[in-house]
Amino acid sequence: MKTGFRTSVPMNPYPSSPDVRIAEKEIAQNGVTAQAVLNSLSAIERNLAALARTMASYDRLFDEYQQQTLYSTDIESVNQVIVTPEFHAEIVHSILVTGPTTGNVPFTLTLGSRVWNLSLPASGILPITPVLFRLKESDPRFLTSTTAGDWTLELSGYADIS
Repeated sequence: MKTGFRTSVPMNPYPSSPDVRIAEKEIAQNGVTAQAVLNSLSAIERNLAALARTMASYDRLFDEYQQQTLYSTDIESVNQVIVTPEFHAEIVHSILVTGPTTGNVPFTLTLGSRVWNLSLPASGILPITPVLFRLKESDPRFLTSTTAGDWTLELSGYADIS
Protein backbone atom coordinates (compact mmCIF):
# COMPACT_ATOMS: atom_id res chain seq x y z
CA MET A 1 0.00 0.00 0.00
CA LYS A 2 1.39 3.36 -1.04
CA THR A 3 0.83 6.33 1.22
CA GLY A 4 2.07 9.08 -1.04
CA PHE A 5 4.93 10.01 1.26
CA ARG A 6 8.46 9.45 0.14
CA THR A 7 11.08 8.53 2.69
CA SER A 8 14.63 9.61 2.12
CA VAL A 9 17.96 8.94 3.69
CA PRO A 10 19.14 11.84 5.90
CA MET A 11 21.91 13.83 4.28
CA ASN A 12 25.03 15.15 5.90
CA PRO A 13 24.62 18.97 6.06
CA TYR A 14 28.35 19.44 5.49
CA PRO A 15 29.42 17.01 2.77
CA SER A 16 33.14 16.47 2.55
CA SER A 17 34.79 17.86 -0.52
CA PRO A 18 38.38 17.92 -1.66
CA ASP A 19 40.48 21.04 -1.17
CA VAL A 20 40.43 22.86 -4.51
CA ARG A 21 43.20 25.21 -5.59
CA ILE A 22 42.76 27.41 -8.63
CA ALA A 23 45.76 27.95 -10.81
CA GLU A 24 46.87 31.53 -11.38
CA LYS A 25 46.38 31.02 -15.12
CA GLU A 26 42.70 30.20 -14.57
CA ILE A 27 42.26 33.28 -12.35
CA ALA A 28 43.69 35.53 -15.08
CA GLN A 29 41.42 33.92 -17.71
CA ASN A 30 38.31 34.63 -15.63
CA GLY A 31 39.22 38.29 -15.19
CA VAL A 32 40.38 38.14 -11.55
CA THR A 33 44.06 38.80 -11.14
CA ALA A 34 46.17 38.24 -8.06
CA GLN A 35 46.62 42.02 -7.85
CA ALA A 36 42.83 42.51 -7.77
CA VAL A 37 42.61 40.07 -4.87
CA LEU A 38 45.39 41.93 -3.03
CA ASN A 39 43.65 45.26 -3.65
CA SER A 40 40.40 43.85 -2.25
CA LEU A 41 42.17 42.52 0.84
CA SER A 42 43.82 45.92 1.39
CA ALA A 43 40.44 47.64 1.16
CA ILE A 44 38.97 45.21 3.69
CA GLU A 45 41.91 45.86 6.04
CA ARG A 46 41.45 49.65 5.78
CA ASN A 47 37.70 49.38 6.47
CA LEU A 48 38.25 47.09 9.46
CA ALA A 49 40.83 49.52 10.87
CA ALA A 50 38.35 52.39 10.51
CA LEU A 51 35.68 50.32 12.25
CA ALA A 52 38.06 49.44 15.09
CA ARG A 53 38.79 53.15 15.68
CA THR A 54 35.09 53.83 16.26
CA MET A 55 34.79 51.23 19.00
CA ALA A 56 34.98 52.32 22.63
CA SER A 57 37.13 50.75 25.30
CA TYR A 58 35.33 49.76 28.48
CA ASP A 59 38.57 48.78 30.22
CA ARG A 60 38.69 51.78 32.56
CA LEU A 61 35.37 52.00 34.34
CA PHE A 62 34.80 54.76 36.87
CA ASP A 63 32.39 55.32 39.70
CA GLU A 64 32.83 58.81 41.10
CA TYR A 65 30.78 59.93 44.05
CA GLN A 66 30.75 62.44 46.82
CA GLN A 67 28.60 62.51 49.92
CA GLN A 68 28.11 65.84 51.61
CA THR A 69 25.85 67.12 54.34
CA LEU A 70 24.39 70.41 53.16
CA TYR A 71 23.58 72.90 55.90
CA SER A 72 23.13 76.58 56.55
CA THR A 73 23.92 78.29 59.84
CA ASP A 74 24.65 81.84 60.89
CA ILE A 75 28.37 81.13 60.69
CA GLU A 76 28.69 78.92 57.65
CA SER A 77 26.72 77.70 54.64
CA VAL A 78 27.38 74.53 52.62
CA ASN A 79 24.99 74.05 49.71
CA GLN A 80 27.05 72.24 47.07
CA VAL A 81 28.29 68.69 46.46
CA ILE A 82 31.33 68.62 44.17
CA VAL A 83 32.59 65.43 42.47
CA THR A 84 36.27 65.15 41.53
CA PRO A 85 37.08 63.45 38.19
CA GLU A 86 39.23 60.31 38.06
CA PHE A 87 40.32 60.53 34.41
CA HIS A 88 41.23 63.23 31.87
CA ALA A 89 38.04 62.59 29.87
CA GLU A 90 35.07 60.42 30.76
CA ILE A 91 31.95 59.04 29.13
CA VAL A 92 29.08 59.16 31.65
CA HIS A 93 26.47 56.37 31.43
CA SER A 94 24.49 56.91 34.60
CA ILE A 95 23.87 59.46 37.34
CA LEU A 96 22.50 58.79 40.81
CA VAL A 97 21.39 61.52 43.21
CA THR A 98 20.35 60.80 46.78
CA GLY A 99 19.19 63.28 49.38
CA PRO A 100 16.53 64.15 51.95
CA THR A 101 13.32 62.11 51.92
CA THR A 102 11.02 65.06 52.60
CA GLY A 103 9.65 64.90 49.05
CA ASN A 104 9.95 67.14 45.98
CA VAL A 105 13.20 68.75 47.14
CA PRO A 106 14.48 71.13 44.44
CA PHE A 107 18.13 71.05 43.40
CA THR A 108 20.32 72.02 40.46
CA LEU A 109 22.64 69.52 38.81
CA THR A 110 25.54 70.92 36.77
CA LEU A 111 27.58 68.53 34.62
CA GLY A 112 29.80 70.23 32.09
CA SER A 113 27.68 72.65 30.07
CA ARG A 114 24.46 70.91 31.17
CA VAL A 115 22.45 72.57 33.93
CA TRP A 116 19.34 70.71 35.10
CA ASN A 117 16.80 72.07 37.58
CA LEU A 118 15.33 68.93 39.16
CA SER A 119 13.27 67.76 42.13
CA LEU A 120 14.22 64.85 44.35
CA PRO A 121 11.26 62.47 44.84
CA ALA A 122 9.99 61.43 48.27
CA SER A 123 12.08 58.24 48.11
CA GLY A 124 15.23 60.38 48.28
CA ILE A 125 16.73 58.58 45.27
CA LEU A 126 16.82 59.90 41.71
CA PRO A 127 18.50 57.67 39.08
CA ILE A 128 19.17 59.36 35.76
CA THR A 129 19.95 56.64 33.25
CA PRO A 130 20.64 55.81 30.50
CA VAL A 131 22.65 58.83 29.47
CA LEU A 132 25.68 59.11 27.24
CA PHE A 133 27.84 62.23 27.26
CA ARG A 134 31.49 63.21 27.60
CA LEU A 135 33.00 65.23 30.42
CA LYS A 136 36.51 66.66 30.37
CA GLU A 137 38.60 66.90 33.51
CA SER A 138 38.00 70.65 33.71
CA ASP A 139 34.19 70.38 33.38
CA PRO A 140 32.17 71.22 36.50
CA ARG A 141 30.42 68.36 38.32
CA PHE A 142 28.28 69.56 41.16
CA LEU A 143 24.88 69.52 42.79
CA THR A 144 23.46 72.63 44.48
CA SER A 145 20.51 72.76 46.87
CA THR A 146 19.27 75.12 49.56
CA THR A 147 17.63 72.20 51.39
CA ALA A 148 19.70 70.79 54.25
CA GLY A 149 20.37 67.06 54.38
CA ASP A 150 22.75 64.27 53.41
CA TRP A 151 23.20 64.51 49.65
CA THR A 152 25.16 62.20 47.35
CA LEU A 153 26.08 62.68 43.69
CA GLU A 154 27.36 59.59 41.84
CA LEU A 155 28.57 59.41 38.23
CA SER A 156 29.33 56.10 36.50
CA GLY A 157 30.78 55.28 33.11
CA TYR A 158 34.17 54.68 31.51
CA ALA A 159 37.29 56.67 30.72
CA ASP A 160 37.57 58.08 27.21
CA ILE A 161 41.10 57.08 26.24
CA SER A 162 40.77 57.82 22.50
